[in-house]
Amino acid sequence: MEYIRYYRIICLKRSTTKMKGGYFRWDEPVYWRTNQAGYTKDPSMAGIYSGSDIEDCAGCRGDWVLEPLSDKERREANGLPPLTGLEPFEMPRRY
Repeated sequence: MEYIRYYRIICLKRSTTKMKGGYFRWDEPVYWRTNQAGYTKDPSMAGIYSGSDIEDCAGCRGDWVLEPLSDKERREANGLPPLTGLEPFEMPRRY
């Protein structure tokens, strides 16, 4: 079975960061909405983008970064049922 990777897009120009433990962390990330139609601070309202969707996104260098979906969110986006914890372990294939 092949998984499609999905992402949220974080707009760097509208997000705020702060230093934690020597690294920058998102204090208030601002996400792109679906179809690149505006912005939101609520991750549940953010658009979900595939790799091919991202190819169509424009912007200047450093405008945005990708946030990969969690395993649970990726399974939902691929139309797969949630894991019960009883499935055999399968290593993901690297592409």
